Amino acid sequence: MTVDDAQAVPNCRDPELLAWEVAPDSLVAEVVFPPDGEWFAGHFPDFPVLPGVAQLFYLRRIARRVFADFPDAGVYRRIKFRRLVRPNERVRLEVVRKGLRAFSFTMSVGGAIASSGMVEGVDA
Repeated sequence: MTVDDAQAVPNCRDPELLAWEVAPDSLVAEVVFPPDGEWFAGHFPDFPVLPGVAQLFYLRRIARRVFADFPDAGVYRRIKFRRLVRPNERVRLEVVRKGLRAFSFTMSVGGAIASSGMVEGVDA
């Protein structure tokens, strides 16, 4: 599944927004993903985790609220998934502009990095 395909996932509601801090070239959001979200269904039945594609989907969805030029069509570079994201965990998303249509991001839980990488826009 691609990040674009993720849009079609039923019950694809936004996580609960707990905190929001915006500066000219950065965004910090604290969110919680509800346990009844479709992302957790079947991934995995006895140990639900937020799939990597869902993390990238919500990165884009949240970042577009602040950065009008955050890429719809982008190249993801140096993506690393280091820690599982479970339902009801408080997730800190940090997005920093690195250039024209280029952004770095980090998702963390309790100070431990869950995922990180770069997104660079491409012409669609």
